[in-house]
Amino acid sequence: MQGKKTNSKRQAFVIGPITKREARHCEFKQLIAPSEYTFQHLAEAIDQYL
Repeated sequence: MQGKKTNSKRQAFVIGPITKREARHCEFKQLIAPSEYTFQHLAEAIDQYL
């Protein structure tokens, strides 16, 4: 899922300390990563948009 530069920065923020470039190689690890950590970042991002 590629988009504008602003979208890339937003996605990187949602992922957290891991950059979008690294995420491409660590997609499998992201799925295994603790759901709590991911959901916290998603909740924070959603709160900002809302």
